[in-house]
Amino acid sequence: MLGGNATKAKITHSKGSSNLVIQAYSLETGEGGLLVNEIGGYSGTRPLQAPALVEVTADGKWTISPA
Repeated sequence: MLGGNATKAKITHSKGSSNLVIQAYSLETGEGGLLVNEIGGYSGTRPLQAPALVEVTADGKWTISPA
């Protein structure tokens, strides 16, 4: 769960060599879907309507925070 009222999320993935897949869905509207599908490291900001349910599939270390 990503709380708050952010409209963007900062996402990082390091020390991984497989896919980073992140899907997020707004708790208020249910809208959302795929945010990131990258192989290897990743760093970026993506639109996300918080509060949201976030599903992360990754190897390595990852972070996601309101931006």
